[in-house]
Amino acid sequence: MEVVEVGLKHDREGFVKGDDSLLGHGAEGVVKRVKFLGRDAVVKERVSKDYRHPTLDRLLSSRRLAQEVKTMARCRKLGIACPALYYV
Repeated sequence: MEVVEVGLKHDREGFVKGDDSLLGHGAEGVVKRVKFLGRDAVVKERVSKDYRHPTLDRLLSSRRLAQEVKTMARCRKLGIACPALYYV
């Protein structure tokens, strides 16, 4: 199973609606199993924080997402096993 890291809702084009199951949730987001372009995948949806100003929340979320993508790319380049990213 591969990982799809998204900052958008998972009902965008390519995802199969209604074919998702909750794998877990935490402070940063919700993790679901989905079909993406016909393949099994995992989606991490970031949850907005009501206690933060919306602008700050978007900024922090986008920076964290970018850092996660860079870290996973570095791991792959070094030969460390990590999930493939299909869509960000």
